[in-house]
Amino acid sequence: MKVIYADYWGSYISVVAASIHLGILEEYDEEKIRSIKGFGENNFSKLGELIFFAEDQKRRRIYILGVKKSGRIAERALNGISKIFGLGKNDVDFVDLYIYENVFTKMGGFLSQKLCFKSAGEKLVLIGIKKNFNKLKNLVHKMKEKPLR
Repeated sequence: MKVIYADYWGSYISVVAASIHLGILEEYDEEKIRSIKGFGENNFSKLGELIFFAEDQKRRRIYILGVKKSGRIAERALNGISKIFGLGKNDVDFVDLYIYENVFTKMGGFLSQKLCFKSAGEKLVLIGIKKNFNKLKNLVHKMKEKPLR
């Protein structure tokens, strides 16, 4: 079983979601988020690349993925690939986190990734993550509670 957390860049919300999933992050903590491996690291060249994050307690492999605004397209493609290679529809859980983007995460990601204003951009991203942290945490906990198939 694999879980793929996807967001615009694959380096902000998806990294936080994967960290919540693994128990690394239980509550919003700016310093802890900044120190998480992969936070703010991916850039335009990594879009579309599945990046292994870690394995959880149930031996599910957790991945992050940057998809820009194409989460639904990426999900359909992954489901098609799974079908072609006989992996089964239930072998991959794709979690599109685009709905957790907001004006702060969008502007912060743009400043950080496109204009190379990393410090200012990440401050905005963190404000955006803080605004949606509890909703994101609830989604991730529902994902973790799903029975293995």
